[in-house]
Amino acid sequence: MEVIVLSESYISSRLPAPDLGRARRFYANLQKTVEQLRSRGVVFEEVDVPGLRATDGVAEVEGDYPSDGGIGERAAWYRDSEGNLLGIGQALV
Repeated sequence: MEVIVLSESYISSRLPAPDLGRARRFYANLQKTVEQLRSRGVVFEEVDVPGLRATDGVAEVEGDYPSDGGIGERAAWYRDSEGNLLGIGQALV
């Protein structure tokens, strides 16, 4: 049996989008996306740990963004109905 070490893996999920243009517009600006989701009842985590602090639910994360080769990302985290921590991000290029 193969063992997968999560700390050594890139993990992402995919969401189906029947209208790709609409989905791209929705996720194009992370701050706006957070505001829209918050208006629908989503509660975002206010992360405040050394080197990472969210303001209004959005944090700027320094470092390489693997999928776009950018200089970092904006990120926001929230919990689903089962308590799992989920995140959304936007590359900074």
